[in-house]
Parts: sequence; structure tokens; C-alpha cells
Amino acid sequence: MRDLGLQQTGLEGDCAFLLGRLVQDLDVSDAERARLEKGDEEVFSDIPMARWQACRDLQAATTNRSTPREMTRLLAMVWKDEAAPPAGCTFVRRIMGQQVWPHRLRAGFPGAVRTSGKTGTLPFVRNEVAVVEYPDGGRYAVAVFTVAATPAPLDPDADRAIGRIARLAVDGLRTTSGSRVSMSARQNATG
Repeated sequence: MRDLGLQQTGLEGDCAFLLGRLVQDLDVSDAERARLEKGDEEVFSDIPMARWQACRDLQAATTNRSTPREMTRLLAMVWKDEAAPPAGCTFVRRIMGQQVWPHRLRAGFPGAVRTSGKTGTLPFVRNEVAVVEYPDGGRYAVAVFTVAATPAPLDPDADRAIGRIARLAVDGLRTTSGSRVSMSARQNATG
């Protein structure tokens, strides 16, 4: 990340690493683990706040981290084949185009608008970054980061808000800059 100029972006581990460490830091009891294995997500709300506050994965200095500005910069570099060799950037774009949870940011862009995104979710944190591509060729890197009051893993209102916020930002760019804006000219405006 430093080689790409992303000074505030750090990767501590993959999803399995983060979630395993979260379970460890929360000191999940056998009863809580059994509830989780049965799909009872209410267990998150039953865990006392003091246990959540002790989690390394909920502290910016010790978890995967970034800023919306750096994520939009990274997306622009991926879309322009500047983040890695072209084959690597093509691979990332293809994977992001297959987003398995399109109900967040994608919800703000119905129809022929294409979104290629990546979610980031931990208890209290619900983020999404994406490139939004219009049929007229306009491309926009978007990052929406949120923090919730509760650790609930499901929050449809927050998910819808991510789509609405992204749409408002992109609509603003399209209105002020015309219908076709190159990502390189707008990457900082969307960060």
C-alpha cells in the first residue's frame, strides 16, 4: 500500500483472520458460540459493550483500515491498470464485478448502471467501495464508510443509506461535470 502512496491504508489479515481474532477477543462462551452456529445473530446485541471495546479489530490501529479518499484513489489506480500489472488489475475488476452482496451501494444505481464493489463489514462497521460505470462511459470511484451504534450484523436501513449516499455523490459529480467524467479527473472529488 505504501508503494501505491496509500499511507493510511493497512492490511492486518484476511476475513478469516479478522473474524477469528474477533471471536478470540470477545472471549465467546460455548453458549454464545452455539447460538452463532445456529444463526442467532441476536447474540451480538447481547454481548456487553466492554467486551466489544476490547476488540483489536474494532480499533483502527490494529485492524484492516483505510480512508474513503484512499480507497477511491486505489479504485482509480485499479481501473487504470496502475495498481498492479494489467492482468492483476483485470482480475481485481472481474472479482469486484461479481460482488455477492449487491444490496448496499448497488441499490442506489438501478438499471443499466454497472457497479463493481467490495464490502467491508465488522460489528459496528459497514463500508462499501465501488466503481460505478454508466452506459455513456462515465466512471466514478465511490467509498461510503459508516459506523453503527450497535454491533447488529444486519441493518437494512444502513445498507439502503449506503446506496442513497453513493447515488447522491455520483449525481452531484455528473451534474457539475457533465455526463462523462474521467476517473482520473474526479478521483479526489469522490474520496
